[in-house]
Parts: sequence; C-alpha cells; structure tokens
Amino acid sequence: MANKKKEQEMDNWISYLIGTGLALGLADFCTKLAAGKISNGLGFLIFGICTFTISSVWFLWQSFHRVDHLVTPSGVVAGTAAFARSEQLRIKLANGTNAAFHPGSHPHIQKN
Repeated sequence: MANKKKEQEMDNWISYLIGTGLALGLADFCTKLAAGKISNGLGFLIFGICTFTISSVWFLWQSFHRVDHLVTPSGVVAGTAAFARSEQLRIKLANGTNAAFHPGSHPHIQKN
C-alpha cells in the first residue's frame, strides 16, 4: 500500500516537472517575441507580477488544504538559485540587454 502511494506522489511530481518546463519554455519564447517591442522596465514588471501571482496562489492553495510548509536545505538552495537568476534577469533588463537565451551566443566564445 505504501509503495502505491509513493508511486502516485512521484507521478504528481513528474506532471509538475513537465508543466514547469513547458511554462519556462513559453516564458522564454514570449520574451523573445517581446524583445524590442516593450520597454525593459515594463517587461520586468510583467515578469515579476506573473511570478509573484503564481507563487502566491500556490502558497495560498497549499495553506487552504492545510499542507505544512517546511524549510529544507534543498529548498533553500533552489530558492537562492531562483533569486540569483531573477537578479541576473533584472540587471540585464536594466542595462537594456535582451535577456532571452540565444544558443551559441556566449560573449566569450567566438565562432570561426
């Protein structure tokens, strides 16, 4: 019985993983479409509002269903990494740099 529950929990996490991957892919695609069409400040504001809203809804949903909110070392690392990435994005947008990822366009790699 315990194995069945563990498998169901794993299936739930896989669906979250796939959904997150699709959402991030869509965000990158939309960033590339909006580059040069809206101001950098407006782009960052929209990005911040969306991430804050989604995370707040998730937190409130979990609280409504009485799920304990635990602090774990892996969660602290993931949160710190997410914060660092958002700061990197903010700095790029503040400097007027296109924040979308472009494969093969690393500034230190020169193509022959």
